[in-house]
Amino acid sequence: MKIMIRTLVVSFLALILCSAACNSKNQNGQNQTKELTDEEVVVILNQDSKFTFTTDGLCFERPSSFKGLVLIGFFAHDRGCDGDVCVYNGKKENTNVITEQLFSDNGWSDDTKREDLILKWAQEVATVWSTFLATKPEKFGDGFSEPAIHLQDNSYVLTYWLRQQSGMLPEDNYDKIQITFSSKGKIENLKKIDSKTVGMHDDYDEIIED
Repeated sequence: MKIMIRTLVVSFLALILCSAACNSKNQNGQNQTKELTDEEVVVILNQDSKFTFTTDGLCFERPSSFKGLVLIGFFAHDRGCDGDVCVYNGKKENTNVITEQLFSDNGWSDDTKREDLILKWAQEVATVWSTFLATKPEKFGDGFSEPAIHLQDNSYVLTYWLRQQSGMLPEDNYDKIQITFSSKGKIENLKKIDSKTVGMHDDYDEIIED
């Protein structure tokens, strides 16, 4: 009898703790995944993987606008961190594949929030390992345009410039990106529509444009 009562008490306490942690809500009233530690993320990353990763050599970023999402970068000495892998809802995912679920969990059903969600995704997720350019860089020259979103046949088309990581060369590499999202937030098309390389120093007189 005492064992049964003890079991019931433990189960009840576990239920209370889970109600506080497991069923937490974000600001949009959606279920929110608990924040994972770096070590917990690595365990998920190693599932069904040919490689065994540790926290060494990996980079972790947690976008403030998308709770429960952990972005994972792979470190290289000549370029810094890069990658398109993430963990969301306890699963290893590709950052470009989960936009529909991610947006749905963060208020996509309210169409007045959609453009803001897309812009935050571009700033905090798509360019986490590069630099999202909201304004024209000093030495960019001609051809820059500020980030823009427009509707096209019930889809949302985002266009923006980013600066790639410089690496070991004395130059800045810029790409102009265009992404089309469906009415449900899924990426339908992603492409580079322009690029530009600019020397960092005044005596670096070579400017290459594609």
